[in-house]
Amino acid sequence: MVGEELEKETQGGQTKIFIESEGDAWFMRNHLKKVNSEFPELKLIYKYLSSCFGTDSLNKLFFLEIGCGYGLRTFELANLIPGKGYGIDPSKAAIEFARKGAESLGENHRLSFIRATADELPFGNQVFDLLLYGWCLCYIERELLPVVFNEAKRVLTQSGFLAVLDFDYPLPKSNSYIHDPRCLIYKEDYTGLIRSLGFVHIAKMALFDDGTLGFHPDPEKRIAMNLYQKQTPHSLD
Repeated sequence: MVGEELEKETQGGQTKIFIESEGDAWFMRNHLKKVNSEFPELKLIYKYLSSCFGTDSLNKLFFLEIGCGYGLRTFELANLIPGKGYGIDPSKAAIEFARKGAESLGENHRLSFIRATADELPFGNQVFDLLLYGWCLCYIERELLPVVFNEAKRVLTQSGFLAVLDFDYPLPKSNSYIHDPRCLIYKEDYTGLIRSLGFVHIAKMALFDDGTLGFHPDPEKRIAMNLYQKQTPHSLD
């Protein structure tokens, strides 16, 4: 089940800032940039999904990218997984751009883009076989993380996969966000938190900031894609 897109009144914090202004500002800064990545992290996801469900069943899978921006990674994932895909983002401009992209590619029958945020997913329970945080957890205020990850657990099927593409810093820390002094960038390894929800950590891939494979010597710039699979029901209080 898919609900209505973002109409909520947010409280304070970075989520509100990204809904009101910074989401669109990010889109304007980035959507015309050249991207050289071959998205190796998506190929790793494909490897595990095809192994679990079988390649012949991939067209029956449902996947969701949270923090999809203007849809670039969502479109690439759809090339690998011929099922039904969704992307959400707080930016109205990015979502409109992604929708037009899906229409121009003739993919709007199986790719849908919705303006929403990670803490309040407009979907029913156990809908998705894969949920991907596409470079967005670093922007989410820490007090919202329990809500965000419980929402992920709620919308994933019992054997669903959770993928996290983000900074790979060994200890929790934050840096100033250069585009808006009211915000912070958070760097953290989320594995312990996600495992406490009943997920098993099954794969990890190190990446450079251009999206290619590699382990950066500077911990501040390390990026990774971590893949987890849902196992047993738990709740994070």
